[in-house]
Amino acid sequence: MLAVALAACDRVPETIDYYVGRTGGHPMLSIGHHRFIFEGVDAPGPEVPLLGSGTVVVGGSYPARGQRSLDNVTITQSYDRDVQTLAVGGTSLKIVDHGMQFQFRNRTLPFHGRPETLLVAADGTVRPAE
Repeated sequence: MLAVALAACDRVPETIDYYVGRTGGHPMLSIGHHRFIFEGVDAPGPEVPLLGSGTVVVGGSYPARGQRSLDNVTITQSYDRDVQTLAVGGTSLKIVDHGMQFQFRNRTLPFHGRPETLLVAADGTVRPAE
């Protein structure tokens, strides 16, 4: 019984990859089937489909934090108690339910739902790109 309890505490964290680009002078984050354009964050420069990538934790027993900068776009992440908060230039989104859903101030959408391109405002609300 003790071995099962120890194994549960030391399970390998679940992770998700993300990709960062620039479009229309704003950072773009691609995760799962979705693209999020952070219209409240300026990222001057040419259109670049891929500036870099990273991995975030969406499940596991231990908290995690990190920060990186890609071509003057700061990305921070914080994982605790099954909630991954990912911020691009200070505007954040949450990945919840072991990576099954994205959570914004005004909307929750499935990670593996119909592919969408969404605009993320500085206040953390999201709307479909037109």
